[in-house]
Amino acid sequence: YIDGFSRLGKPWFMQVSPHAPHQEQTSPGPDSCNLHKMYTWPARYDAVPMPPWNPTPAVTVEGGPNMKAEKADKVPYIRPMNFTQKCGEITYEGHMRTLMVADDMVDTIMTHLQADGQLANTLVLFTTDNGYAWDERGATSKGLPWTEHVQAPLMVRWDGVFPPGTTDDRL
Repeated sequence: YIDGFSRLGKPWFMQVSPHAPHQEQTSPGPDSCNLHKMYTWPARYDAVPMPPWNPTPAVTVEGGPNMKAEKADKVPYIRPMNFTQKCGEITYEGHMRTLMVADDMVDTIMTHLQADGQLANTLVLFTTDNGYAWDERGATSKGLPWTEHVQAPLMVRWDGVFPPGTTDDRL
């Protein structure tokens, strides 16, 4: 794909949307919190060290042992959610391990663009469609109006336009 467009010598567009870190579909029950039933990744990543999961107070307090009392002031929808901290930790690990495959894919694309002489003239955007909850308030997934659901990273690389290491916290 890259080779075909680079030969044209004019601007082109490519969107890459990997499945990672989405989990495999599991039904509620004994497999709904089983790391290897929920996620798959190449065995070469099994022993790769990962950053530890650092649960926020929304996990340890609002999703903790006093969950019912801590969530009494929350909307009725969220009060009965009881995804466990262990399942949150498993979801985190599944996300991190499957994202290693996505990292390899990005490396392959960037290496190819560089080898082809295209990287210096390419705008690269990295983002996602949403944030994700790993047991905050006993919830999992996305779509609620809390920080962990709505924060989405945006990283940009464009040689000569954005200096490396630049950060901007504006929306």
